[in-house]
Amino acid sequence: MTSTRIGTSTVVAKPPWKILVVSGDPDVREGWARYFETQGMAVIRCAGPEATDCALEHGAHCPLLDDVDAAYYDSTCFTDDLAADLIKRPRLLRVFIANDKATREGGHVPEVSRSI
Repeated sequence: MTSTRIGTSTVVAKPPWKILVVSGDPDVREGWARYFETQGMAVIRCAGPEATDCALEHGAHCPLLDDVDAAYYDSTCFTDDLAADLIKRPRLLRVFIANDKATREGGHVPEVSRSI
């Protein structure tokens, strides 16, 4: 196992790391995904519970969480109910809630505000 610094958080996993990026805003979602991809990580994108029919919101299993090392949720789409659903998962998963930070170049990067 190795660790890597992602924003203000450290994720421990076997490389290559696989990250789930969740945001209802397509620009934020793509910006965060590009941010992680430029660091050599594989990224899965999800539009989140506000924009899709989220399995977790129905108490069901989310297959997107099965093979990722960490999930980054945009704080604008993260709810207390979603947090409770994620905590009930049998598999330990690092979940980060982040605010969007605009870059000087007009891009987007996650700024972690908390983790569960």
